Amino acid sequence: FFFGLFLCLPLIHTMKRKREVDDFLGRDVDDSELFEKITRIGDTPNINQQLTELKAMLVATLDSKKDYILDTIFKCITQLTVKTSLYSTVIALVNSEEKGFGEDALEEATKLLGATIRECEWCSAALLVRFICDLANTHMVPGEQIALFLQKLARELSNPPIQRGETYCYLVLAALPWCGKVLSSEAPASFKVLMEEIENYFRRRKCASCGWLYNAGPGCNVDVLDVMWSQVQSFRESDFTVTSTLKPYSAFKDDLEPGPMSRRWVLDFQVPSHEDTFVYWDKPAALHLFYPWDDEKGRQKDISPEELEERGSQLKEEAAQMMHFFNRFRIRPVDRLVIMLYVTDTLYFWNTSREDCVKKLRLLPIKGMPEHLVIEAVLSHLLMVPQAPFSHVYYASIITDLCKLDFKYPVVLAEAIETLYDIVPRMDNEMVDRLSAFFAHVVSNFGYKWFWEDWTGVLETDDIQGGTCKKLFIYEVFSAMLRMSYRERLVDVIPAVFHKFIPEAPKHFFKWDAKRWRDKEPPKYKQVAEAVYTVISSGQYESEEVLLELDRLDWNNEMTLPDKVEVLTHCILVNGIETISHQYQMLEKLKPALEGIIDSAEKGGGDQLVDMQLRLKLIQCCCAFWDNSPQHKVIVINQLLTLRLIEPVNVIQWLFSPGVKSYWERAYPWEVVRMALEGLLSEIMDVFRQLRSLNRDRAKLQREITEDPESFDVADKEKILKKSERRSHNLEQMLREDLVEHLKLVFFELFKGFKDALTNHYKRLDANPEKRGEKLTRDQHVKMERAKAKDYVWHKSAVSHFNEMGRKYLMWLSPWLGELRRRFFAEDDTDPRILAIVEGWTAMACRRWCVSKGFSQVQANVYLRYFLEMTKDDMDDDDDDDR
Repeated sequence: FFFGLFLCLPLIHTMKRKREVDDFLGRDVDDSELFEKITRIGDTPNINQQLTELKAMLVATLDSKKDYILDTIFKCITQLTVKTSLYSTVIALVNSEEKGFGEDALEEATKLLGATIRECEWCSAALLVRFICDLANTHMVPGEQIALFLQKLARELSNPPIQRGETYCYLVLAALPWCGKVLSSEAPASFKVLMEEIENYFRRRKCASCGWLYNAGPGCNVDVLDVMWSQVQSFRESDFTVTSTLKPYSAFKDDLEPGPMSRRWVLDFQVPSHEDTFVYWDKPAALHLFYPWDDEKGRQKDISPEELEERGSQLKEEAAQMMHFFNRFRIRPVDRLVIMLYVTDTLYFWNTSREDCVKKLRLLPIKGMPEHLVIEAVLSHLLMVPQAPFSHVYYASIITDLCKLDFKYPVVLAEAIETLYDIVPRMDNEMVDRLSAFFAHVVSNFGYKWFWEDWTGVLETDDIQGGTCKKLFIYEVFSAMLRMSYRERLVDVIPAVFHKFIPEAPKHFFKWDAKRWRDKEPPKYKQVAEAVYTVISSGQYESEEVLLELDRLDWNNEMTLPDKVEVLTHCILVNGIETISHQYQMLEKLKPALEGIIDSAEKGGGDQLVDMQLRLKLIQCCCAFWDNSPQHKVIVINQLLTLRLIEPVNVIQWLFSPGVKSYWERAYPWEVVRMALEGLLSEIMDVFRQLRSLNRDRAKLQREITEDPESFDVADKEKILKKSERRSHNLEQMLREDLVEHLKLVFFELFKGFKDALTNHYKRLDANPEKRGEKLTRDQHVKMERAKAKDYVWHKSAVSHFNEMGRKYLMWLSPWLGELRRRFFAEDDTDPRILAIVEGWTAMACRRWCVSKGFSQVQANVYLRYFLEMTKDDMDDDDDDDR
């Protein structure tokens, strides 16, 4: 009896599978039901049942909806980071019923991988590589073929530029946790060759992007690829054991039988070659917050399992946070890598919905307590170079929601912030600015409560330079908090010892205010200012009449044009003092009057230099009016840019003016510069978008005319075509002669200003009395130490932001980089320290093309091709000069 039952088992299994398929054959399955079933798989605990039902549905509808099924599955694969193994298992299960489906899916995967690489969508490319490698676990694809596929990707490690090798190294390392075990058992020789190739790459590799986050200390020469490689090595040493990946295929071993898969897909897949417009993978910052880096061993410091158990038993009666500290070491290094990949992908793909992103992060299929890894991954995103993918508000909102939903997150966040606070003196100012804005946003959601008393040590530290950096960080945090609250509220919450770091409440300064000059002699043109103020406040005069009244009051022509700009600007701003909207409305209403003064310089025979000086004066007057409020300075300069009363190049002049240069350690001047540059780049991108739309419409019209020349509306279409050609020509002319030329001028003024400022600084330092061996008194020595600390902070900020502007906008600057070097950074007349800075950020080529928000990376690459094509003549001239 039992022998007969054993012989019938295959038949029973076949009948069961047929019955599952028959359940869907008797009815029509619409696209919405298919989409729901495919996308929702794994959202509930009974995964095996869901896989079985989905397989039956796909087999039943494969003949009529094959393309739709593949398209939906691959959309899920390239976005749902946790479900990679679920979809590889589904495809393998369907392939066991329909033998050709697996080959079709693999062909689609390799074709899509090539397309994502050409479009520089590296997150999606990494998920596709992971999916292809995971097929080895389902036995649908032999491990030997997967090893050959990874070797093909690994051959790009030695190809220039450096960033290309780093990107493909990331693609390979990020896939190994899913396929390392199966490759080591099924294709040991090929897998050994692959690992040796990666190991040789790291031996000869010179990281072009280390030292930006940490300027000194352990791990300062380590980036995220080094961390990933150390985690993969630990993975190999632990016999390729990983617990944080889903393994649904293990429940279907009987159904997933090895099938003949041709090697043609490996041979046919060709890695897209490098192009000048390629923008390679952005490396998250290597923070080492919870796992310190051991420079001697070249990996993260860990606690052995034996020591972990011993310390854990000793701490059973102690505080819960200490247990949490040691529990984090129970997560294996390779599982840390997997969790980092999960969190990074989730942040990237779910950025449009904060609630969904938080939900996904809380439901990651991870054993143990990974809160510290989630926090570290979010902060690594925030501090990414050359810029974070998203605003600091996005990351702060994610962390805030996690802290409100899970009590373990606040403790971990406090530890992370304390660690970052301790290394603020070693961090680039660009990262410090981001961190201060992020931290201020987080604490604003919790009533501005924090462990402020823990930071009082900075008030009495012997480290003058480090203490000054930390004090500036605290000041910037309070400045950012003041933008979201009233000063009185901050004074009530923050300890009294820190009150001196809280900026004053915003207050305007009208130069001719009678209260300010009650006992002193008022400034010149007091009567003129009062009369103009009265005229504007009456609201009965138009802009031109206000300008005529100003000219009438200056009957003896005593006022210069800068004086008129100053009087009119102060009177406009004081009349719009009620709100920011009132201020903008007043500037917009009286814009013709300000333009009339500026234009009168050209009418009177002035040159462009006078025009730029008057616009610079306009910025300075607005900043003087809001002297104690950086936030209002940023707002009013943005309003001037929006109204086109000033140009981005005027902002660069303002940055290097003596009154602003001494405040370079503050965050607001650089916020203004970024705002001006991104506004100009956004305008260029908008014109590119219009040109692309016009070209598409024109091509469509031309095709319609060619296909049907006898149509009754051909004449109308030809008129529209000519009109579109004229519009396109005008846009291209404006782009070339106005926007692109202005962008070049802005970059040249910016980097020339950096060179001049740093050259003067180095000359002054070289003339320091201490270097000449002069003896100093004690008071002179203390004064000199304080001056050195101030110089250190200023120089650190200048170099940090010099690096930031270079590496952030290098792709935009590339057409004129040769001319820039010849004109301003020639070796014979440039300080070697400045040349070293320039060499540092020029090594960032092909890292990131930073564009303003609202443009995808795919759009950015398309527009970059337009930009490089438009500036090709400039690049060719540089090549000729170099030859």
